[in-house]
Amino acid sequence: MWRRITSRPARLLYLGILVIVIVPGIALRVEAALFERRVLKVVSALSSLRIGVTPKAEVISRMAGIKIDESSRGNSEGNSLVMGSRGVCDADECFWIEVSSPMSYVWGLHVFGSVDSKTMFSVLNLWGFQARSLDAHVNLTSGKVSSLGYRLILSTAHADIPGALIIKVSSRKNLTDWELDHVADESPNYRVSHYFKWPALSTNIDFTPDAPTEVVSHAFDLKLQCVWS
Repeated sequence: MWRRITSRPARLLYLGILVIVIVPGIALRVEAALFERRVLKVVSALSSLRIGVTPKAEVISRMAGIKIDESSRGNSEGNSLVMGSRGVCDADECFWIEVSSPMSYVWGLHVFGSVDSKTMFSVLNLWGFQARSLDAHVNLTSGKVSSLGYRLILSTAHADIPGALIIKVSSRKNLTDWELDHVADESPNYRVSHYFKWPALSTNIDFTPDAPTEVVSHAFDLKLQCVWS
């Protein structure tokens, strides 16, 4: 038995299995690390913009190296996001930015859709097959930033609904549409809320132009080592 399991054909089999497991795992983590790098670059650029102040030329300058799609008022970009869709441009100009992990997501979309076992789902997730996407927008009115925001989606290691961590950050003219409570009273220009069904997986952050910069900065301070670790 020992001679069989240590024979040359057996060793080649072990090496083949090792390569099949390790090489995709490394490739997927490299892709995830690149995703983290691109996301942090986009979010850092967003955090440097000031609503009602930053002009279009400065927006383009700070977004240097980032692929931007543009549209004008009334135009819709359709269903082009990996895990979502763009809406209709409601400003003079709208800049759209997308960051995704196509290799992981496209393959995982087919595999995850056919996997019934929660254990297998978790194994594939640990292997590196995870859905990841960021879509961001910057709207301009009269040549200056009028609103901005982003949505980050990361699949979790569990197949249970919703199966993803979702963070959405949006600027608003005001937060008067919120129900008055002690939190809103203490911070009328910055609001953090969670969807009641999955508070640990769904976070919304809304802020107005009057919100203190040091407070708003927290909404753009992402820690994404988890996508490749």
